[in-house]
Amino acid sequence: MKTLWNLKTVVAAGAICAVSVVGLALAGGEASVPVPVALAAKKLFPKAAVIALEEDEESLPVYEVKFTEEGRTFEAKFLGDGTLIEVEETISPKTLPPAVQAALQKQGAVLEAEKAVVHAELKFVKPAAPITIYEAKCKKGGETHEVKLSESGDVISVELEDDDDDESH
Repeated sequence: MKTLWNLKTVVAAGAICAVSVVGLALAGGEASVPVPVALAAKKLFPKAAVIALEEDEESLPVYEVKFTEEGRTFEAKFLGDGTLIEVEETISPKTLPPAVQAALQKQGAVLEAEKAVVHAELKFVKPAAPITIYEAKCKKGGETHEVKLSESGDVISVELEDDDDDESH
């Protein structure tokens, strides 16, 4: 029995060390996401300076890693096993593809824009290739709304923003 207890202690200590090392590498010592998520984020974005690590509110535990890399701001979403779901980047509305810009002209003045590259859907149906979606916050007729568009400029969704909330769900 004593040998079993010592083995458990060694395994637990190893796990704690692994979490600490990954946490230090990603967020200055704060390990608030599972080790596979931290390792996957570090592998995909080795030069990233992580801003925040948090669990996203989805139907399954999803972790959002906010970071900057080479002067650009990103948010990456991972499952607990390290599977990359999506990478979002805040972009200038001027850099949107022409088809997306043309579609947004009908939505009003573009206040801000994001580019989201979807690597997996929460249905766990991994697309054959990553899908790029553009998000823009627009103002028209005194109302602010969020528009999601495909690369070809097709409107996927339009959501009215609440005055009390920065994000519509």
